[in-house]
Amino acid sequence: MKKNVLFFVLGVLSMVLVSATINYVPNKSTGEVNRERGIYLYIDCNPVLPYETLGEVKGRWHDTSFRDVKTSMAINVKKKYPDADAVIIYYVSGGIDRGEAIKFKE
Repeated sequence: MKKNVLFFVLGVLSMVLVSATINYVPNKSTGEVNRERGIYLYIDCNPVLPYETLGEVKGRWHDTSFRDVKTSMAINVKKKYPDADAVIIYYVSGGIDRGEAIKFKE
């Protein structure tokens, strides 16, 4: 009986140790986001790491260039939420883009 318990405990311990060493494997949906003025810009994608939402910001009208929209979002996030790490940008057709300012959890 004691041998069975010992083998069970050793088996569980080895599974825990093996699973702790498995690394994240990139796949076709894995990528790196660009930064603008020190802020990560998530456009049509979501961060994988855990984060907290700090609040919402607004961008420029859509009649401007895409570059202007990105720059505007980064500037607005830095002004309103200086501790923010990134912004998730949501395209609003025919209106003002909005962004969700986020901070990654440590």
